[in-house]
Amino acid sequence: MATSTAPDTGVIVDVLVDAARDRARAEAREMATMMALRDTEMARTAHVEPPMRRHAERSAIALTIAEATGLSEGQVVTRMSAADTVRDQSPTTWSAFTNGLIDWARVREIAATITVLKRADSIHRLDARVVDFATEHTTAELRQWLARFARRVEADLAVERADDAREGRHVSIRHGEDSMASLYAYLPSHEAAAIAARLRSETRKPANSNEPGDTRTLPQREADVLVAWCLGANAATSAIDANIAVMIDADVLAGAHPGLAEAADRSWAVPATWIADVAARGGTF
Repeated sequence: MATSTAPDTGVIVDVLVDAARDRARAEAREMATMMALRDTEMARTAHVEPPMRRHAERSAIALTIAEATGLSEGQVVTRMSAADTVRDQSPTTWSAFTNGLIDWARVREIAATITVLKRADSIHRLDARVVDFATEHTTAELRQWLARFARRVEADLAVERADDAREGRHVSIRHGEDSMASLYAYLPSHEAAAIAARLRSETRKPANSNEPGDTRTLPQREADVLVAWCLGANAATSAIDANIAVMIDADVLAGAHPGLAEAADRSWAVPATWIADVAARGGTF
């Protein structure tokens, strides 16, 4: 009777887990070594004279590390800045990184959130909670969790940041190869969500569904509808008209304090006042 020699699935999974942790530990060792080299060179050049020579030698540090690691100088500077942020302000995260429990991609996301938070207590709360989540979820899920955490722990400041970011809304067009171009719009999330909802609704109407001879895919129809809207209608003063569910705390809705309105699936949030403005203009959600 023949016996199976196929490896056990559980054993293979364990090997993969160990390999992932080895990779994370290797990333941590690489980062720690990069930082050690930088710190050593900064100390060595502290008393180099004249100042222009000191500046020149210190400017070469990133290049030396880049040549050794195969990264660009910009990547070296960006990575070390993020590593400094986590090592200095989130020791629990840094320990998990050095022990291979989380990888660099997750550390980078945590560092980005730390730079957004303004209060020391908020950073301490993040440090106490983030590793448990990061070790059990994907990088994308962690990114969403971090965004929600920042919005909730510093809701008042989140409103200020959103108002500031809204000032930078814009549209840009990049012409590419094969006669195609990319249209990019930096918009408030509730308006982008309304556009997406209207596109879905419009392209799924019976009149716009694939008719005999129409071989367009749904994404192609959405692109064609968007072009038609942009070229054939004046939307400068139109109200947003799309069914979008949002959640707002009662005290925020009552105006007791600043706060955010979150999408029903928690994928985005905007200041509650923005939603109130939409309602005041006659828009629907």
